Amino acid sequence: MKKYLILIFCVLLALTLFSFSASPTAVRVGKRRVDASEYAYYLNYSRLNLEMAGGVEPTDEQLLQQAREQALRLITNAELLRLCCDDLDLGLTKAEKAALKDSKEELVSSFGGTAGYLEYLRGNLLTDRLYDKLQENGYYYNHLYDYVSENDEYGVADEQQLRQFYADGYAVASWIFLPADYVSEDGRSAQDVASELARRISGGEETFEQVRDRIGGGETVVSLSDPPSDEAVQTCLKLSEGEAVGPYGLSDGWYILRRGAADMMWFEENRDEVEAAAADKAFNDYLTDALSTVSVVTEKVCQKIDFTNLEQYVK
Repeated sequence: MKKYLILIFCVLLALTLFSFSASPTAVRVGKRRVDASEYAYYLNYSRLNLEMAGGVEPTDEQLLQQAREQALRLITNAELLRLCCDDLDLGLTKAEKAALKDSKEELVSSFGGTAGYLEYLRGNLLTDRLYDKLQENGYYYNHLYDYVSENDEYGVADEQQLRQFYADGYAVASWIFLPADYVSEDGRSAQDVASELARRISGGEETFEQVRDRIGGGETVVSLSDPPSDEAVQTCLKLSEGEAVGPYGLSDGWYILRRGAADMMWFEENRDEVEAAAADKAFNDYLTDALSTVSVVTEKVCQKIDFTNLEQYVK
């Protein structure tokens, strides 16, 4: 009888460690509830991301506010993902559940058992239930992404739509470039030479390509939804299609810029990239539409949690 009572006690203790949550609700996304323990984890995660990003050093109060905003976005996206999967009846397969179980057992074993695993969780402001949830989210993301991108109602249904997506979403950025310290043989500055070249192009004395071949420059195909941070390309994309304008004085020199229509040869050579971009857009549009129908509510406890008391809420 004594052994039986000890066994019951051990089971109850395990359930307390791994399942029970006394943490109050911090955020509600639709019908889903996120507790203060999970909010504390995301707040700390966001702080670390912001600190690693560098740039202008914010004040402690600014950092806390930025971390709260980022934490709420991450929580909203994660819960929205699960809401969408629930609505579409997209659950985990037996194989996925088995893979998660095996992976967790390996992790616990790598820490020398349950005690080491729990210490790892505490060190990362995690609970056992949140660790499981975070691992599951990767599978749910893949299920929803595949569902949306392969569904003609949301994604690109045929070749014609894919080509139209490319024509609407891509452009060619071309430039002629003179470095800031350029000086011509007759002593003219880069700005003066660039002005003369722009005049010759606009007057039809030379084509853009002729000047670029002679002076130097470049060309690239860019996605309008995810353009590179290059200053010349960003400026070029502000032009109308077919427009060649200059000179532009940028940080490294003087440019004559032209924005052109998407190159279909590039499309054929990079079809996989375009298909992936179309799938990404369909998925993001789906989530945006879903978010517009869901309420997001933060509870008062969110304002009580800051960087000084995170561990108090992880339980």
